[in-house]
Amino acid sequence: MRSLVLNQRTVQFCFVQFSCGKSASHKTALFLYNNVSYNLRNDKLLILDLDGVLITNPSWKADRIHSDGYSEFNEFCVENLNRLLTLAEFDIWLSSTRRTVKTLTEFNLIFKNRGIKKEIVGFIPEYDDCINRKEEIQKFITEFKTSDFLIIDDDKSLNGLESGIKENLILTELTKGFNTEKLKEATEKIKNCS
Repeated sequence: MRSLVLNQRTVQFCFVQFSCGKSASHKTALFLYNNVSYNLRNDKLLILDLDGVLITNPSWKADRIHSDGYSEFNEFCVENLNRLLTLAEFDIWLSSTRRTVKTLTEFNLIFKNRGIKKEIVGFIPEYDDCINRKEEIQKFITEFKTSDFLIIDDDKSLNGLESGIKENLILTELTKGFNTEKLKEATEKIKNCS
């Protein structure tokens, strides 16, 4: 059993593997919380940051605030994310440090208010022994035992990811975010994995 924070609660979970068909294998994660289970809906994971991906304000300027009181998202980046979400069925996992100040329910409302067509299913755990985003993501992917994922993030520490993980990274720039160029790059990575 492992633990992670989901909707600001510690969730105990275990991994279940089973075969589907004669030669195909299928992985799913079964989350257990207060005797309630939650199965991930999709095999593909989208590990998503916010700042430098959907929020593109320069760090020296205050965020523009949406009518719901949270930071405004770049509309073009949101549009590109929605296009990406039509190309594959992803479970979205939030990696942003902002995940530590809002609940999953609050973030899903924020996503809905900004026109994002898919809900977040969870947050990358805050591991006590990880000192940066690179270590958190690497540990999460290793523990999750998945090879079908995409990371969209602007954190330069991710350049140090293991090569097998880094090949699924779309590294954005703070003020450009998930622009058309990065959408093309993500589309190519999805095509090459299919």
